[in-house]
Amino acid sequence: MAKFPHLAIEVKWLPFQLDDSLPAEGVDKVALYNRKFGPARVAAMLPRMQSVFEGVGLSYKFSGLTGNTFNSHRALFLAERAGKQNELVEELFKNYFTESKNLGDMDVLTAACRTVGADDVAEQLQVMEQGKEATADQLLEARAKRVTGVPHFTINGRIKISGAQPPELFEEIFEELEDGM
Repeated sequence: MAKFPHLAIEVKWLPFQLDDSLPAEGVDKVALYNRKFGPARVAAMLPRMQSVFEGVGLSYKFSGLTGNTFNSHRALFLAERAGKQNELVEELFKNYFTESKNLGDMDVLTAACRTVGADDVAEQLQVMEQGKEATADQLLEARAKRVTGVPHFTINGRIKISGAQPPELFEEIFEELEDGM
């Protein structure tokens, strides 16, 4: 995005739950993925994920628990209001993908908020109603827009891209937008 200083690029993270039936306390990540995708596909995905992470200097961990992410989305909603959403997203990604932490665990979420200097969000998160209705509304809106997976990108309200994409695709889109200014 830094390559395109003339574009007013705003990143806003909106919620989408891949499996809202999971318990907050979590289930074994590997077992869940094996059931969902099949062991052969999971075995093929793992080296690719490790390679992508190594390419940016990170170590991908494919262990631990995965749980219901509603409260992590609620934390991100609250963090947006506090101007800390991008920082919290980065911390939660690090927690989940490189430290195998369960994003359904309130202690993990609270610690992540505090790590990025969003202590007020950590406090609000403890009040279970705080941000709950707005997060639920955003989840319904995603379904109404037929979002079916993550990541999902909407650019200028009209260009929709689903799935992990190479940076070059975004550069091409941004170049076209910049040329049209």
